[in-house]
Amino acid sequence: MKGLEEIKANIKFFFCDKGGKKLNNVHITLKNYVSEKVGLHFVDNSVQCSIEACRIGLYLKHHKKITSENVKDLKHIDHSYYVVIVPDEEHKGLYYTGLDNEVDEMKGFFPLVPCPYHNWVGTAFLTQYKVRESIINNGQLIKDNEDSNILIPAFRISSEPYFQNHFVCGKLLQIDHDPVDIGFKIDLIDPSGLKEKIKNKAKHKITLHGNEIKCDGNKINTKTSFGFLDKEYILNSKESLMTYFNEKFEFYHGQLILEYDEVTNIQQQKYFLSLFKQDSEIVKHSPKCYGYIDDLKQTFEFTFRIDKKDILDVTIMKDDKNNEVPVVYLNDYYKEKGKISVECYVVKSGDKDKNFNGYYNKAYKTKLQRVVQQELKHNDQPEVNELIISSENDKLFGIYICQLECNGCNKNDYVKDRNILLLPSTLFNVSSDIKVYSDSKNYLSCRLNIDKFGQLKSMSIIYKGKSKIEYDAIRNTPEDVFKKNDTSVEYVGNKYEMADLTYVTCSYTAFGKPYILQTKVMHYNELRSQSDDVGNKILVPIIISVGVGVFIIIGIILLITFRIIKRRKKVKLLSMASSASDASSMSGSRFSKLSRSSMASQSRSKFSSSRSGSRAKSSMSLSNTDKRKNNRPKTRSKVSGFAG
Repeated sequence: MKGLEEIKANIKFFFCDKGGKKLNNVHITLKNYVSEKVGLHFVDNSVQCSIEACRIGLYLKHHKKITSENVKDLKHIDHSYYVVIVPDEEHKGLYYTGLDNEVDEMKGFFPLVPCPYHNWVGTAFLTQYKVRESIINNGQLIKDNEDSNILIPAFRISSEPYFQNHFVCGKLLQIDHDPVDIGFKIDLIDPSGLKEKIKNKAKHKITLHGNEIKCDGNKINTKTSFGFLDKEYILNSKESLMTYFNEKFEFYHGQLILEYDEVTNIQQQKYFLSLFKQDSEIVKHSPKCYGYIDDLKQTFEFTFRIDKKDILDVTIMKDDKNNEVPVVYLNDYYKEKGKISVECYVVKSGDKDKNFNGYYNKAYKTKLQRVVQQELKHNDQPEVNELIISSENDKLFGIYICQLECNGCNKNDYVKDRNILLLPSTLFNVSSDIKVYSDSKNYLSCRLNIDKFGQLKSMSIIYKGKSKIEYDAIRNTPEDVFKKNDTSVEYVGNKYEMADLTYVTCSYTAFGKPYILQTKVMHYNELRSQSDDVGNKILVPIIISVGVGVFIIIGIILLITFRIIKRRKKVKLLSMASSASDASSMSGSRFSKLSRSSMASQSRSKFSSSRSGSRAKSSMSLSNTDKRKNNRPKTRSKVSGFAG
């Protein structure tokens, strides 16, 4: 069947041969998806696809009689027919029409519709109808209808334009074909700003009286009532939500309450009779009363919810200053699980009306943190989502804080921040290994208080596997081997008798009930080798001294080496300077010789020219010349040696 989109009430089809003659022995195998029973449906006249039931799928024609016993015997099949609904580009689904309604001038105001349900198709093979998840168990089942329909108000699922006039109940799944949306085509009211519209009309008044909800003073029938939540009030959701109250109410922040008239058996029969008439409209069912609950601010408080299901009770205890302390006890069932999820959960305070559990949890996120110091205004501890329950986890119990996270709102107007003390319902054992060194102090001790509310009741020391020394914190006895100060109690007896695996136990109570038994196991491996410790104390300074000495020696060697290198450079420079000086001196001597030779030539010339002078003077000159001649060979010899 192609090109189908809008159906006013019913589709009929027949099985005929080529001559137009009706075929016999044609049947479809049906399966009840609730009871899982299998049965046969034979084609007597026509096959129908209406809101009440749509018998499409695999049909078989046999030339022998078929019963539910031999239905699996496929040997005698003449023909098989696979009836499908095929959408095209224009028609994406199959939608029933005729539901237009208007309530108090509000068009498309949540009409009650009979959505196809689990057994609407019911065929056992190849074709199946899948109900939309949010509709399952979320409406009023029609009696004597074999789970083929469920009554639920039609609403705008999301803000997408397609859903402005299409309400989807489920999908038709067929072999080798795309899924087909099944639902109703109707103009649906826009939920944005709906709260203000309804308040301005002031048609009805919803009030809370104890555990009863009343509309215009009359008690609301939960079996015909629903609650609508726009996606604006659902955290991280793209779709709105309709909730069927049934036997109980479940109220949430921003929820619109819708009450309808009860559909009796007779009305249901008339209802479905109208569906088989092509010219009729589907019976309209509009809400007779609707509205929002009056302001419920400051009537809620926090507690813990475990594993998304178990809501823990809060017990109010009194501390030493008579202040109220909210306490949640974790029982042994959870302690045995080892790991549990935990979250802050909103409940109604005072009368503890369970209908309001989680009132703000759909609209807002909650945050859980451990409190280390209550005096701090800012808590920088990581957010807690789970608890690891182990004897090694001594940070499990204590004070936690619950907060509501809502942007742009005064969260304390809805539910105030709350500190909650988490305690075990029975004595909880924790243990730890303590390494004791030679300089360790106060290791054989117990704190007087833990987690602010845990008080030391008793202390004991077990050593050498048998000896046990006990201390009574209430009586402060015995005082000779235990010393008590403002914060702790310490064993001051003979510590030299202690050995490996000495046990120190600290037993605490909270509000007069057993709280925690801390067991600290001492390891004296470092203490036992005291000679090694002394040796280490002597050896360390020696090593340091030797190291310093080595550095000094290296420094001296480097200094001497530097000086030697410097001295060698100096000697080399002096040698080069001396050579240069000698060369200069030799050049000067040669220059002197040449000068003296020149002067001697000049003297001889003068001597020759003046030879005609007086004899006396010549004699004196000759005498002087002889003297110079006696000295001249030495000079010539020296110069000759340099020149040669």
